[in-house]
Amino acid sequence: MKKYAILFATALVMSVSGVAWSEEGAGGSGGSQGAKGDGHKFQERKAEILKKVEARLAEIQKRHSCVQAASNPQDLKACRPQGGGKDDQ
Repeated sequence: MKKYAILFATALVMSVSGVAWSEEGAGGSGGSQGAKGDGHKFQERKAEILKKVEARLAEIQKRHSCVQAASNPQDLKACRPQGGGKDDQ
């Protein structure tokens, strides 16, 4: 189970990073401009992405702990994310 959680977290990090990377490229800023502000903009974007990834990893770890502690189907059901989003069962 732990292997599955680690694999899932790794896949999630890679997919979130890929989406963020493609958003950066789609911004129309062009990689060859070479302005001094590009480094600062990159660092801000990187920090923003890391913050989102860390929040999602914390959410996954919380759910993982909940599932591990579940002792019956009702406990397990309580571990499901709340809200209207799609659930990965």
